[in-house]
Amino acid sequence: MKKEPTEEQEKGWRTEEKFRQMLSDQGIPYLPFCDNVKKFSSALGYFGTKRPDIMILLRHVGYLLVDVKHKKKSAKGYESFLLSSGEVEKYAKFHKEFGHEVWFVTSSEEENYKHWHWIPATEVMNCKKIDVSNGEQCYVIPTNYCITVQSDGAFSQLFTALFFKAQKQNE
Repeated sequence: MKKEPTEEQEKGWRTEEKFRQMLSDQGIPYLPFCDNVKKFSSALGYFGTKRPDIMILLRHVGYLLVDVKHKKKSAKGYESFLLSSGEVEKYAKFHKEFGHEVWFVTSSEEENYKHWHWIPATEVMNCKKIDVSNGEQCYVIPTNYCITVQSDGAFSQLFTALFFKAQKQNE
C-alpha cells in the first residue's frame, strides 16, 4: 500500500517546482536529478552523502549543485530557518569526497516564492546548532547570513553577492 505524501513533502515538491520555474523564466539551464532511488548509485550511501535536487548549468563556468527546501522563517519575528544537521553534514561530506559544494536554496509559500535564500552546506556548519523537539539537531540559519535572490531579479545577484563577500573578506 502506497503511503500518502505529508503536507511537508508536498510543500517541498511545490517549492522545487517554483524554483525550476524561476530558473526557466530567467533562461537558466538546469538538470533535475531523478527522485527514483532505484536509479541512483548506492555508492552515495557508502560515502555517507546524498544527492542534491538540481544541477544548474553555467555556460563557460561549470555548474552549481542545489538542494531546494521549503522553509518558512521561524516564529516570533526571527529572520531565520532551520536545517537538519544530518542533512547538512551529508552535503559537507559530499563536498569533501567529490570536491563540489552543495548549496541549500530555501523559500516558502509565506514569501510567495519571491525570495530565494542561498547558502553553501559547508557554511551552514558555522551557524548555531540547537536541539529540536524530537531530539534531532538543527542548524539555525539567519536569513541575513544567506545570499537572497529575488525571483524576478537577475540570477547574477548571486554572483555579485559572492564577489563582494569575497572582496570584503580579503580586505
